[in-house]
Amino acid sequence: MTRTEKHPCFDKNASKNYMRVHLPIAPLCNIQCRYCDRNYDCLNESRPGVTSALLSPYQALYYFKELKKDNPGLTVAGIAGPGDALADPEKTLLTLSLIKSEDPSINLCISTNGLNLPDYVDPLKETGLDHITVTVNAVDPAIGSKIYKWIRYKNKRYMNKEAAEVLLEQQLGGIKKAVDAGMKVKINTLILPGINTEHIPGVAKVMAELGVFIQNTLPVIPVKGTELADIKVPDHTLIAELRKKASVYLHQMTHCGRCRSDAFGYVAKDSIGQFPLIKSIASMPLNPYENRTYCAVSSREGILINKHLGQTEEFYIYEYVDNQWTFKERRKAPPAGGGDDRWEKVIFLLADCHTLLVNGVGPKPFELLSKSGIKIYSLEGMIDEALMCLASGEPLDYLNTRVSGVCSGCNNEKAGCL
Repeated sequence: MTRTEKHPCFDKNASKNYMRVHLPIAPLCNIQCRYCDRNYDCLNESRPGVTSALLSPYQALYYFKELKKDNPGLTVAGIAGPGDALADPEKTLLTLSLIKSEDPSINLCISTNGLNLPDYVDPLKETGLDHITVTVNAVDPAIGSKIYKWIRYKNKRYMNKEAAEVLLEQQLGGIKKAVDAGMKVKINTLILPGINTEHIPGVAKVMAELGVFIQNTLPVIPVKGTELADIKVPDHTLIAELRKKASVYLHQMTHCGRCRSDAFGYVAKDSIGQFPLIKSIASMPLNPYENRTYCAVSSREGILINKHLGQTEEFYIYEYVDNQWTFKERRKAPPAGGGDDRWEKVIFLLADCHTLLVNGVGPKPFELLSKSGIKIYSLEGMIDEALMCLASGEPLDYLNTRVSGVCSGCNNEKAGCL
């Protein structure tokens, strides 16, 4: 039996006998579809982009192990959001590697819009991943511009038709590279009445020429608050007609369950019993398997605590070993800007740190990092002195608290001014 024959999303017969789990570790997205809105806590809704909790890679491993104990029929672990699996590729690659190390027999897969796919086919292959789903709604940028509002690619934002052109180029290149690497590729194509209905057979033709394995032609679900909230829902007659036309070029999937980003169980009958478990695990430390042992410091040169978190380019990491602090490494911080996306990446980067020493921090990152379990001190002074206080349990009050925009009175000695 091939691996695909044990993948319920790629083989209809497998959907009756094998289970899959979606691990919701990818909240970020690099495109804005005009029909999409991602919600993170809606137990009564079943569609992509919806999840009851967000997990770190190590929490996802813990969750997978708990599910596997009582479900030997679990053969697939996938990442399908609630954002895009490759918008934060490091987190996805780590999760896949952890799961594969735990269970070498597991089928790994991801769902992606394909924007970053060409750059990550090889790293994905190295994790053992062999199945990919790419959402392709158009192979004509003029039509794509009616579907995609913007994309963010290599730190640049593209709008409307230009966005559709860049996205399509990346999708075609990524799919071809994945197929050439021996991966099975499934295409999800949404039926958007008045926009791409006549175009869908053409999508199937282009995808078949690239070597795609199967196409999932499925109706759009109008979402309140989006640009296409009032779009007409395709009826069964239209769906059947378009699948028949597309099947001339590409085999059609007909058993899709419109899975949530935290779906678990059989495709035709998802379980709901895992929701308390996943919520419980989401409240654990980001790495449930080990204590946080490091302290991160925002510093220019590794001597003073003299960088505001928002301007930090790299973190100095220290470890407490044998009753003394030892410098371990420097970690490059995510680029400035990007709002909450940046803080999500900082949280992931510092998942093994219990404390962060900074020269200043805004209210939003303070809230997000604190909720992740990182204790944040905003102060100025010598790193060595602050670490000694942490080790002894002494308060850090004697180190001046940094107030944004106020001179620290260093008599022009440049002791930490921004």
